[in-house]
Amino acid sequence: MAFLSNQWLNKGQSLFERKYHPVPIEVTAVGATDDWSREHNVSVELQGERANGEYQVMLLTTQELDRVLEVVIDGCSETARKHIAARLLRTLSDTELVALLAQVLKSRA
Repeated sequence: MAFLSNQWLNKGQSLFERKYHPVPIEVTAVGATDDWSREHNVSVELQGERANGEYQVMLLTTQELDRVLEVVIDGCSETARKHIAARLLRTLSDTELVALLAQVLKSRA
């Protein structure tokens, strides 16, 4: 379960002021594949659905994802982070993988 503000907030307003309490939602994420999304460089669609069936959608470009990715990954469980790392490392060539591992090991020293 996740939470979403129940309306737009003005800059400086707190999410917890008066009637702006977060509402529980279930979140789903899919890769955007429709024509509108391609025309607007959308790569991911996040949908938050309330128990009554109402939903909101957030469409994210690759640039937006790049800006929030580090925070999202830091918020994941260790199991999820290892899964993501393994999935990403599998896409590298042997040369790229060795170079990346050397860079990581050097930064840990």
